[in-house]
Amino acid sequence: MAGGFPPTTTAQLVFDACTHEHDIRGALDRPGGRDVDSVIIGMSFIEQSMTGLVVDRGLPGIELGSPLFTASIGPEPTGVRLTTSTFELFRTFGGRRAPSQIEALPWEGDPTPYLAIFGEGPLRPPALPIIE
Repeated sequence: MAGGFPPTTTAQLVFDACTHEHDIRGALDRPGGRDVDSVIIGMSFIEQSMTGLVVDRGLPGIELGSPLFTASIGPEPTGVRLTTSTFELFRTFGGRRAPSQIEALPWEGDPTPYLAIFGEGPLRPPALPIIE
């Protein structure tokens, strides 16, 4: 049935399923499945969601880079870039990293204007770090 859904809806379903898969993997101490299609599809949903947040706040663009996913989100010029593993991007922008973990990522440029986005909406960061 999901094959007939619009691509954005399908990407959101994959994002949700993949997010909870990794929550369960973490609870069971059974990591894996980090460089798979579901993580990349989940990142495409995050890209779509982030675009609206960046544009609505009038922020300059932000670039995300990883071995399996890259995106330039929002209007040019981009002054901030985050390059890390695809899985780390997925878990960070998917609400599974504490503020201290987000700030400690290898940002290029000043991420401060974007940090507020993490505290808004349904994907709020946990108070304590999640180590995976």
